[in-house]
Amino acid sequence: MGRRQHISKEGVIDAALAILDDEGVAGLSLERIAREVGVRGPSLYYHYPDKSAILAAVARRVIGDLDVLRPETDWEAWLVDNALAFHDRVMAHPHAASLLMEHLSPRAVLVGFGRGAQLLTEAGVDPAIHMQLMEGVQHLAWGFTLYRAVLATSDVDPFADPAEQWPELGEARRRDRWRDGRQTLERSVRSYLSGTLAVLSDVEPRPQPASLSDEETTR
Repeated sequence: MGRRQHISKEGVIDAALAILDDEGVAGLSLERIAREVGVRGPSLYYHYPDKSAILAAVARRVIGDLDVLRPETDWEAWLVDNALAFHDRVMAHPHAASLLMEHLSPRAVLVGFGRGAQLLTEAGVDPAIHMQLMEGVQHLAWGFTLYRAVLATSDVDPFADPAEQWPELGEARRRDRWRDGRQTLERSVRSYLSGTLAVLSDVEPRPQPASLSDEETTR
């Protein structure tokens, strides 16, 4: 009787991520993953209840906990670094973009948001704008990065030969000063933060209309 091959949860994820990088999502069958770790398909159920659980674990591995450690308490720099860390992790495994959209738990952002709110509070930023600042950065980072990841795994250039129909777009592409995606994301996040803070600092609370009882008491 043959000796049973020992596998670990981390080993399964290592194998699945390697397949994902080489073959894309289409290659991630239970049989393919099992073959990569040297066991039969049913053996995977010892660690994971189904394929969806494996894909969710792969998605968590890709992004980590999104809590960027910094020695200082500069919350703006932390949010920028957080966005860039997400970008770097996803672009290292661009085929994982669809997994993040379909299999990553919404609670995966909890650590990052919690740390961000802590830094904002320590810096004296009004809690009323914490979520706007953090969610805005999240939307920029996710939208920009996932779109770039899809392009990286596709043979389609959405801006190929635009000059004939859209000459202005062709000129904009030729003169683009920031072709580097990472640099573009960093500048976008910094611009969003500075612009949002500037706008919110100029907004005064609107006076509330007097209630009927208040009007009656002033007569």
